[in-house]
Amino acid sequence: MGGFPIYFYSSISLPSMITSKNFSWELERGSLVDTRLSAFFYRSLGRQEELNNFTKEQNASTSTLVRKKLTSPHKKVVNKSFKYELEFFGGECRRSPNCINIPTPLSEISSNVWRALIGIEDSRFLNHAGLDWISIVRAMLVNIRAGRIVQGGSTLTQQLAKNLYFSTERTFSRKFKEALFSMLLEIKYSKEELIEAYLNNVYWGSYKGLSIVGIKAASLFYFEKHPNELDEYEAAILIGMLKGPNLYSPFYKNHKFIINRSNLIYKKLTAEGFFFGKIDQWSTRSWDKWLTTNFDERFYLLGALNFEKNISFEVFTLNYFLNKKLQWLGSTFKKGEFEYQVFWKNISGREISIISRDGIIEQRKNTGSLLKPIVYGLLFEEIDPGQEFETAPLEIKLKSGKWNPSDHFKGEGPISLSIALGQSLNLPYLRASIEYGFDRLEVELAEVLPDLKRPLREYPAQLLGSYEMTPSQVFDIYRPFLEKKCESKGIRHVYKILSDPTNSTTARWMKELEGASFFGKTGTSNNGFDNWYIFHDSIDLFVIWIGHVGPRDVGSFALSGAGVSFDVLRDFLTSRAKNIGQSTCD
Repeated sequence: MGGFPIYFYSSISLPSMITSKNFSWELERGSLVDTRLSAFFYRSLGRQEELNNFTKEQNASTSTLVRKKLTSPHKKVVNKSFKYELEFFGGECRRSPNCINIPTPLSEISSNVWRALIGIEDSRFLNHAGLDWISIVRAMLVNIRAGRIVQGGSTLTQQLAKNLYFSTERTFSRKFKEALFSMLLEIKYSKEELIEAYLNNVYWGSYKGLSIVGIKAASLFYFEKHPNELDEYEAAILIGMLKGPNLYSPFYKNHKFIINRSNLIYKKLTAEGFFFGKIDQWSTRSWDKWLTTNFDERFYLLGALNFEKNISFEVFTLNYFLNKKLQWLGSTFKKGEFEYQVFWKNISGREISIISRDGIIEQRKNTGSLLKPIVYGLLFEEIDPGQEFETAPLEIKLKSGKWNPSDHFKGEGPISLSIALGQSLNLPYLRASIEYGFDRLEVELAEVLPDLKRPLREYPAQLLGSYEMTPSQVFDIYRPFLEKKCESKGIRHVYKILSDPTNSTTARWMKELEGASFFGKTGTSNNGFDNWYIFHDSIDLFVIWIGHVGPRDVGSFALSGAGVSFDVLRDFLTSRAKNIGQSTCD
């Protein structure tokens, strides 16, 4: 055996990739759902036989009154509650941010695909035992005539063995091991298991650094279809790409390569009886339509699935909008290096952390005005929310010099603290803090903000956001704060004021959420580097941060917590097929 251990045979195994898990997905009546997102998600995780019923329910009509409020033609109102049982198949590369693979059983893959694969790659696959001696001899003769290796005689089983266990080096030693592994795989596994493993592990190209592995990921990305929906010509295109996924690709500069190869393969498969010729080859118009597909959108959709093994529709939807926003920021602000971080807890007690990359987890970010509600919760214990304070310029004398904080208020005269909180104004808020006492605030804030610079009277800019925290720390201080929303007089006032998003800094982004009531607060640091939003209702608590993590000498970005983080959350809330939980103390 050339040094192979005696337990060699028993150690030859296919990846344990087809691990199914059922979970429920409920669409709530009266909620908003993005039908394109839900259809893509269902095709990626659901069983094909349920697709027709699902599609029928998704196409239910939406009232004209509601449709006028929706900014996307894909968004619909759920007319009645539905519950679907989905089945998920876990993959090997799903935890990598640069790889997407959603393995699926052979029974859920169109016969067009495996017939095309066998017909092109290994026509005697069903009859050989791992090695095809006819192909080997033919390849040897061709190579001898050419004086170099120009043709291989590998079977599908050999290719599978090479992909799973070996490198691509061309040595006799590697070829011998590949042949041995191939024969052992044929002894241990059925033809169905081998073809299933092959289709679920083969590389189908990449897009923007995201590797596409397996037939389901390829089918979703290239055609936005479940693998069982692929027709004969689509199967011919995908199988043709396997010879060179980067050359025979819709992204290669010369489209003739993929067009000519697809036509050649389709004609061969039809002539040799692997295809029935039910459809025609694509016309020039069909090719033009496919080649001009918005693959960026497919990239967002596919990348949103790459999170965890039991991903829910809600997590998928949030991932989709986060990734899309990140791509927009990167293309709009070329000097920016943008990332995102989300902490989310729902009523079931499950906590979810979603990040764009691991390196930002412990990075502290400027909080902007995100901490104002915490301070107002103390102020409102003594000061009535209706009490008015001046909006005129303010000068505070510090040991370091005079400080003249700015504000975005354009009016004149005093305004109430309730308005100042809703509009996140600085000057009335600082005047109320002075009346309450910086020293008192320092003592009372020390419990939740241990890193507060002291004395506070010399560093009052911290009350406006000159204080850094990680999103997890913000999450940790807001959770107990919101749990007291009906117990503490001050916090109750804060919660009531910030539960009307139409009278807050998010008002202009509220079109699709008209009539909804939820607690929310934005936060934006100087130059738009940090953009926050905290959301709370009777079901969910979100802390969302999206910002720039690169050098600080790149100027400023015209960004805000409302236009960035809340914008993502708004799209999520109007697409996830769940109602907003109305939370009140009344």
